[in-house]
Amino acid sequence: MANTDNIKFPKSNGMTVPEGYFDDFQRRMMANLPETAPAPVATRSKWQIIRPYVYMAAMFAGIYLMMNIFSLTSGFSSQSLPEFADVVNDQTLAYVDDYISMNDIDLYDDLYEAGVSLPESL
Repeated sequence: MANTDNIKFPKSNGMTVPEGYFDDFQRRMMANLPETAPAPVATRSKWQIIRPYVYMAAMFAGIYLMMNIFSLTSGFSSQSLPEFADVVNDQTLAYVDDYISMNDIDLYDDLYEAGVSLPESL
């Protein structure tokens, strides 16, 4: 490695401003800026004022209607819809529900009891 002990760095960073430059800086800057008129204050229409409240009322009305629909659909019974009762009482649906709730080991045991042989690679 080269010897870096002989390298000298200057004490100042080279950034200087004339004496008193910032004393009247604000006055000079304001003199150079163009005159502008203040921006007019925008007035809001009545719709812009009540719009958030109308949206909130529509949201609550939608929630109310959605809850009514949920309560109406949850009240199905076999007397109100005979087709629905046929599907619910179908024995195949009960078997499907049993197999959905089974884990892998229970499923393999059930298949073994039914006489299904599985390949050795499983």
